[in-house]
Amino acid sequence: MKVKLLVLILGLTLLFTGAVSADEVLVEVDSHINTFYARIIDSNSTQLINEAQLWYAEDLLAGTEYEDYPLISAAAPFLAGVDGPDNYVSIKPGPLTQSDMERFYGFENDLYLVKIDGAMVIEWLEETARNLTEIDPTHGGDQFLVNEDAPFFYTEMMEGVEYEIDVTAPHGDRVINVTYQGDPVTEDDTFIVATNVFRATGGAGYPDYSDYVIETGDIVPDIIIDYLKAHDGQVPEPSNNWSLVATEDPAGPIMFRSSPELADYLDEVEQLQYAGEYGGWGIYMFNF
Repeated sequence: MKVKLLVLILGLTLLFTGAVSADEVLVEVDSHINTFYARIIDSNSTQLINEAQLWYAEDLLAGTEYEDYPLISAAAPFLAGVDGPDNYVSIKPGPLTQSDMERFYGFENDLYLVKIDGAMVIEWLEETARNLTEIDPTHGGDQFLVNEDAPFFYTEMMEGVEYEIDVTAPHGDRVINVTYQGDPVTEDDTFIVATNVFRATGGAGYPDYSDYVIETGDIVPDIIIDYLKAHDGQVPEPSNNWSLVATEDPAGPIMFRSSPELADYLDEVEQLQYAGEYGGWGIYMFNF
């Protein structure tokens, strides 16, 4: 832990302070990082944030009374199309610059570790499911998956638990089959969640998860860069620990809009098929 903290103190805290130029290379990455489909399919963008938070949190908790608690993480893809078809992250393999990092995670959010029970885990996931429309399985026409009226910060993915979101169910009953290492999550289970200060303190209408175990004082962008440096720039692959499901097969097409550039990366995902372009957006058909 001391080594990680020293790296942060000596250099990485220069992020967002203006001491680092926009084109300065922070680290080399081995994979394309994008948020083109992050709101509906597990992606390496949120996987990277969650893995970095877990990696850092494990070190912080070592030797404390909380080190044996189940540890999970929550993260959002901040630029995922909310303000138009150009509002996505797409970072090619190679140099990751200061400006890339500001676009990928443009908030000086401190990392918080909070203690919550299993009921609150499910409640947390139900809130993020507001990102998705309620699909009518009897409707024969096109239906779009994403609730475009939901703020981007409602979209959040958890790592460390496995779960499904039933898009045909109403809010409050959408999150199903929640497990931790194969065992069902119960209301009485206790978890430590690595998250940012905005979410931990009730941002975006989420509950105030005020049982803080540690307020790290370290910002998440610094931790991400530190993680990448410690892992030789290797971007983690999505674990696919969560997915969207429909308990009843929809009668009509289920659609998703994103950047037209996503069409060049459909080999990354099996669930999407290119359907065309409209109003500057790429339109894709989603298959459960």
